[in-house]
Amino acid sequence: MRHILLVGPLLALVACDTTAMTNLEALEALGEINQSSRGEAATGEVIEVSTDFTMGDAVAAAAQRIADFWASQAPCSEVTVEVGKVTVDYGTLEDACTFEGNTYAGVNTAEVVDTSPGQLEVGHTWAGFTNGEVTVDGGATVTWTGEDASRRVVTEHTWTDTEGTTVDVVGDHVQTPLEEDAGWGGWLGGISMDGTRDWTSESGEWMLDMSELELRWIDPAPQAGSLTVTNPDGKTLDVTYTRIDDDTIEAVLTGLREDKVFHINKIGQMEEVEE
Repeated sequence: MRHILLVGPLLALVACDTTAMTNLEALEALGEINQSSRGEAATGEVIEVSTDFTMGDAVAAAAQRIADFWASQAPCSEVTVEVGKVTVDYGTLEDACTFEGNTYAGVNTAEVVDTSPGQLEVGHTWAGFTNGEVTVDGGATVTWTGEDASRRVVTEHTWTDTEGTTVDVVGDHVQTPLEEDAGWGGWLGGISMDGTRDWTSESGEWMLDMSELELRWIDPAPQAGSLTVTNPDGKTLDVTYTRIDDDTIEAVLTGLREDKVFHINKIGQMEEVEE
């Protein structure tokens, strides 16, 4: 999973509105948003693998297919299967257990709860699970609905990076594949996402609301939708995204002492637009 938010240069203003975020507070907020998603990014691939079978399979058969997949794709891992439950132990980072370009260590358990027609529910538990950048402990419940091709991910986990930074995260969001007419449609092209993420870091408690965010995997930022982040002091920042052309996405920041507009190019470079 890519980081989906905007972090860029904000110029100092001299206004004295204490209810609005300052530019330094906005920079901190945008950095916090990107940081808060690191646990989800680390565990994204293993969640995807849990759906590599057909909805409607019996629970035991679904679990076995997950186990068979890991045994074939990451033979360095130790895979055990119980009724409806698969435990994958990737060992340590020194074991170089690699999948899709990522090296994993620690333990991931996937429990298949429901495989009724049109629905799939899998519970994940992570214990010392790491991609070498962050270590994740906690869990998530992923529910797929075949009728509208959506999935709901409810997660509660703690991640710790190599510098000792620790963040507690609670998230609840719904993802759907991009519409074909939106360009690069389908799951392989990107996702549309709605939901919330709350987290506690060294700076305090934060809240994030995401609404109709459209993210193509090839883009450095969402091409549509909006988000609202609330900092520990109760101040809010809104970011609204709009695609301008094939190479440019516009991000409008409100909740500052003065609104700001940025254009983001396809390699993530940003330029402030004077109105």
